[in-house]
Amino acid sequence: LIDAERDAQRCNDEIQKLEADIVSLRNQQQRIYRQIDRYRSLLAPIRKLPPEVLGRIFCLICTENFAAASKIDCPAVHLSHVCAGWRDLAQTTPSLWSRISIDLFYPQQDPSRVKSMLTTCLALSNPSPLFLHLTITDETNVADFVLQSAVRHCARW
Repeated sequence: LIDAERDAQRCNDEIQKLEADIVSLRNQQQRIYRQIDRYRSLLAPIRKLPPEVLGRIFCLICTENFAAASKIDCPAVHLSHVCAGWRDLAQTTPSLWSRISIDLFYPQQDPSRVKSMLTTCLALSNPSPLFLHLTITDETNVADFVLQSAVRHCARW
């Protein structure tokens, strides 16, 4: 009986060790998969486009997709969140940030988000001409901020 219990404990210990090894191997496998994804990303055909061409594509996207379809939108924001390279290119192309749509009709609009996004877009769009689409239905602090910010840049309208 003692030998059998010892053998069972030895098997249990070995199982625990193997389970720990499996966890370790799965973690290692995930790290390898992430590395493979990074390598694939580096080899992606889009990376071969010159920045000038990609910038022109961005301009077309931002021009084509300008509409007051959401609470606050600037198409360049979406492009700048894809990867660091696209963010750098977008942030150094002022015309991408010059089309701003703000609809304050939505009562649940987050004032800090509106202020932050508008401030960012106005700063990054300088000195490009501005194309603003504003829908303001009530007098609020956010509406005042939006209008004051827009008026400060009226020379660019």
